[in-house]
Amino acid sequence: MKVYLVYGEEQFLLDEYIEELKPADSESIEKYDVREMDMNEIIFNCSQGSLFSFGEKFIILNDVYFLGTEKAPEKATEALQDFLQSDAEMTVVLKCPFKLDKRKKIVKSLLKEATCFEGKPMYNTAGWINKRASSKGLNLTSDAVKKISGTYSNLYMIENELIKYKAYFGSSSVDAAALENIMAPTLETDIFKLIDSVVDRSYRAIEQLKDLTLNGNDEIKINLLISRQLRLIEQVLLGNKSIDVHSFVLSKAREQAEAYELSEVSRMQKEVTELDIAMKRGEVDKAIALETMILGWL
Repeated sequence: MKVYLVYGEEQFLLDEYIEELKPADSESIEKYDVREMDMNEIIFNCSQGSLFSFGEKFIILNDVYFLGTEKAPEKATEALQDFLQSDAEMTVVLKCPFKLDKRKKIVKSLLKEATCFEGKPMYNTAGWINKRASSKGLNLTSDAVKKISGTYSNLYMIENELIKYKAYFGSSSVDAAALENIMAPTLETDIFKLIDSVVDRSYRAIEQLKDLTLNGNDEIKINLLISRQLRLIEQVLLGNKSIDVHSFVLSKAREQAEAYELSEVSRMQKEVTELDIAMKRGEVDKAIALETMILGWL
């Protein structure tokens, strides 16, 4: 049996790696969700012959959650271990879209014996964007790459954007200005603009907030992203030299931090935390409470 352990937080890289492993015979591919099915039932199904294919089975076990920090029934772990040690002629891919708990015995064994691939999060995607664009015959200038890298953190979204740009621009050279009106908006970039307006003490922030909610974004999620940006600003003001985020996100935090004292950001962060609790408990009208908090910052 060939066993692959495919893990990590970058979903696009995991899926791309698995696609490269897949056999040409699609009838030999079987997929199972470990969280949704009993492990013994999965193993029984994997052990049965196929009515549609005579080739070697290619099994994908999705979301093998107990290889992470979550617990699973001990018998499920034992059943999987026994199955993977059998001499059945098949390929089994364990897909784990999260960090592994390397303290667990089964994880230690897999890391040692299986073929492993880790999809690590990318904090600087410029090089990756250049390669993907080049493979599509898309000619991006350096400022266009920087703009894309600074706008999107999700590789699936970047890939979809590159496909769109290729269809739109063809083989023409594409700079940042050309992308201005066709780039798909993201909640993260809208939050940057919202915080910029707060920094400028501008009532544009309220208009931007209303646009976000009108576009279907939940107030709790908006509040969470505001909190994340405030934490980054706080870390910058504290002089933290090892902030592990995308370079564009960090540069925005440094730029925004120039407008604040640490005590003010800490107060704002406390308000955000208190509002998060109140929202989740249903103690406030989410839209009114979020708008009131931001008005108090202007």
